Order: sequence, then C-alpha cells, then structure tokens
Amino acid sequence: MPLLDDTQEQGGYRLLIERTFKPLIPKQGKEFQGVLAVVYDKNEMEASGYAESMADVMQEPVYIAPFMKTRQTPVVKFEEGIMFIKDHSGEWLPVRAAFRYVTQRPWNRIPLLTKTKVFNPVLACLAGGRNKMVAAKAYDIFNAEIEEYGLKINTPETIWDVSKSEVPSMGKENGWASRCKSSLQ
Repeated sequence: MPLLDDTQEQGGYRLLIERTFKPLIPKQGKEFQGVLAVVYDKNEMEASGYAESMADVMQEPVYIAPFMKTRQTPVVKFEEGIMFIKDHSGEWLPVRAAFRYVTQRPWNRIPLLTKTKVFNPVLACLAGGRNKMVAAKAYDIFNAEIEEYGLKINTPETIWDVSKSEVPSMGKENGWASRCKSSLQ
C-alpha cells in the first residue's frame, strides 16, 4: 500500500503490526513463555522489514528464521503444536507468536492448529491469495449443492480474470472508484 506518511520509515509494515499483530499477541507469561519470530521461505528482505517493525512495536527482540521445505539443518520446528526457533548458539527457543511469511506450500511445514499464535495462519493461505479464485469456485459449487436446504455460505465477491489495465474500469462499475480515488488515478 502507498505510505500514508512519507516520514514514517516503516510505513505499512509498522501499521500492520500495530493494528493487527500486537492486539492479538499476549504479553509474556499469559500462555507460555516464548519469543517472537518471523519465519519466511523466499523473501528475506521483506521478512526482515516485518521483523524490524515488530521488534520496535513490541519492544522486544524478534527472531527471523528461514523455513524452507528442504533444509539440511532446520532452524524452525514444531513439537506438540509449539514452534521452536534455533538461535545462534544452537539452543531451541519456544515461540509464543510468529508472523508467517512462508509463501510456498506452508501447509507442508506448519500445522493448521498450533499452540504458538501464528499471524497469517495457514488456513488464510488455503482460502486467500493465489488460492482465492479456487476457493471462490469451491464455495459457489458448495452453495449450489446446499441451496435446496435454504443454506448458504456468505463469501466476499471475487472477480477473476481481470487484467491490471481493467482494474480502474472495474472499480467504476462497482462503485469502488469513489472510495479508492487515489489508488485509481
């Protein structure tokens, strides 16, 4: 997203952490003792932006760890639903909350249900982002099957097969243009 304030160096990273991550994360001692972490599989620079912002907002150290599917010496693991991060001394640290920036098939490394609070849980990945179109079609099919029983799953409108150049006209047609004027100009 464009910066709301050009003087705010952490821009959207900080806003995201302040408005969504921080309110959901318990302080030390509420559930179990543990550190904060950002795990990633592709874009270390982007992940480090989240980690730096998280450390500033939460006022505590944040560990950043690569979480690749194939890695000879893993630095992230799960035991009994708790994520652990290996620090530089080789000690495994429990993680009470993590920001997930694992984008390539995270479900093959991260359990759906964890004791560690995972921001951007794997369930969000399964029904959003690249998979949103597939999920929308699946919901449409399921809704058609249960319609005769008077049931329906409410879902957000999904418009697919739109090129970037068509976005402004889609916004005008759907009334988004008045709410998103600056992004459509």
